[in-house]
Amino acid sequence: MFSSDTASNSCLFDPSTNIAANDVAGNFSLTLVDVLDTLVVLDDREGFEKAIRNVIRWVQFDVNTKPQVFETTIRVLGGLLSGHLFASRRGQPFFLLWYRGELLELAHDLGNRLLPAFSTRTGLPFARVLTIVCLVFHTKTQYTRCKDQSS
Repeated sequence: MFSSDTASNSCLFDPSTNIAANDVAGNFSLTLVDVLDTLVVLDDREGFEKAIRNVIRWVQFDVNTKPQVFETTIRVLGGLLSGHLFASRRGQPFFLLWYRGELLELAHDLGNRLLPAFSTRTGLPFARVLTIVCLVFHTKTQYTRCKDQSS
């Protein structure tokens, strides 16, 4: 049986010791980005515009984290791209006159950081990428540096 005494005397149940090893969300405000298309489905234009402004203001990918490539690709990259499409398409109800493609720029930045994970001999992507310096993890201790992303 697990008790609070066991928790205080053991690192077996200390979530703070496992954050970097299991950082699914990547510390990228995942829910804020992931909810953009949901706000469209719910026909919440005011919420959509507020969320777009918050993403532009707060989300960045120069973060010392090793997110899961699959989750980050479908939820963050996908959320940024769908948000961009809705915000930038004239003639549809979620078009934002003030929007200047900032989500697309964020998606491009994130894509460049994730892309090396897909450059494998087998064609199957690696599970994680260290986004701050762009390292691809092959195992918990073996990694390679991504190519220069400045171009």
